[in-house]
Amino acid sequence: MGDLVLDVITRLPAKIIEIHRGTDTVTALSPCPGGAAANTARWLARLGADVHFISRVGKDALGQALLSDLAAQKIKTYVTQDAKHSTGTIVALVEPDGERSMLIGPAAHFFLDKTDVSLKAFVGAKLVYLSGYLFFRDRPRRAALHALELARKNKALIAIDPASAGLLAQFGAKRFLRLILGTDILLANLEEARLLAQALSPKLRLRHHQTHRKILNAVDEASQLMEALLETFSIVGLKLGSAGCMCAMKINKTLPESNLSPAVFARKGVWRAHIPAKKIRVVDSTGCGDAWNAAFLHYLLKGAHLEQAAVEANDLAAQVLRHTGAVSLWEQLFVKGRVRRSSIS
Repeated sequence: MGDLVLDVITRLPAKIIEIHRGTDTVTALSPCPGGAAANTARWLARLGADVHFISRVGKDALGQALLSDLAAQKIKTYVTQDAKHSTGTIVALVEPDGERSMLIGPAAHFFLDKTDVSLKAFVGAKLVYLSGYLFFRDRPRRAALHALELARKNKALIAIDPASAGLLAQFGAKRFLRLILGTDILLANLEEARLLAQALSPKLRLRHHQTHRKILNAVDEASQLMEALLETFSIVGLKLGSAGCMCAMKINKTLPESNLSPAVFARKGVWRAHIPAKKIRVVDSTGCGDAWNAAFLHYLLKGAHLEQAAVEANDLAAQVLRHTGAVSLWEQLFVKGRVRRSSIS
């Protein structure tokens, strides 16, 4: 559940002075289906999951095109078409190293309402996934809280990605944590995890040392943050960029074990793994984390061990990094066998 928008991927010149202010600058522009939650939904469907998706778009040609794209991928949609607000567009500014910054503005997805949340979407659901973007605005936040209530009533696992460290900091990490209390699975990048862990443990003091010109090694920091996060969440997946990912599970009473394979519970207490990143040439990081979330959740629910789910997530994220856009060229990836549908049963 979350945003469904159009991404316009803009590749920035190597030097900012190459942008010709006041006139034209020729660069690569790529329109792609986007939205953090929608990206995860698309990849879940492509991996073979049965996906229901809740969102809001404008009652316009762009909104209809995005809905048709989801329908073509056999995603069941519960998407309101808003006659007052247009479908959202996000501009992603991609630097030569693949890092991206997003320009966002008010659009239909800013007005997702509690009444848009259909009970039908939750019947029989094993997992409910919410984008953190929902919590940063009033109306979507009410919708998200209603979705959390329905998820709990249907005894589904709840997974949340904070989505934006910048917006999380503005909103307040403590406030965010209070709203998502009872969430089973947290999926975050290092900056988001840092904000949440320090809100949970104000006395947390990260150990600093020099490592390859970095103030703090990402893996070491993730290990420290994980200790604080596991006090609140049963499963944590941290996306560490070039350092790969770290995931951990703490078995406790809040996790509905019936929705996961017994293989996941092979070890008692806390289980943790660090999976290094593949060395690849990064083209565009847009949607990389969304794809990682999809693969990690899908394989975990299919019965994979935590480490295997993380490996699969890293593999899919690496494929996304090689191309422009969050979901572009997916047909070619499947045709060429670079991404495989789940074979776990």
